[in-house]
Amino acid sequence: MGRPAFEPTKEQRDNVRTLSGLGIPQEDMCLLVKDKAGKPISVDTLAKYFADEIKAGVTEANAKIAGRLFKSAMEGNTACMIFWLKTRARWSETPQKVAITDADGKDKPAAATLADLYGIMASVAKPEGAEGAADGGA
Repeated sequence: MGRPAFEPTKEQRDNVRTLSGLGIPQEDMCLLVKDKAGKPISVDTLAKYFADEIKAGVTEANAKIAGRLFKSAMEGNTACMIFWLKTRARWSETPQKVAITDADGKDKPAAATLADLYGIMASVAKPEGAEGAADGGA
């Protein structure tokens, strides 16, 4: 005579749903779910009898966390806003490439352009024709 068929209880189903949501590996869940003889069930038995609870537990946990993350972002939590935008809106912090060229349009190595950058910054800060404006044009 073979082993009796496993019959999960409501408590076991609830526990598996919770454990799944917490990210507990199935091998570890099996140690906490016992058959009628008091022995841990196998991973195959867990998968067979608790498939819905395993799926639902993960989905419910993700939904709860996403809800709290969204609420925190909407309340002004900057870290949550950034995380949401990076993961959901596909924003990134990938730097943009800027090509620096000389007067002839040839690329210049970045190390050789520091003085040029200071010159550019100075020309942007001082509008054309502003030379001598501070001293009355003298």
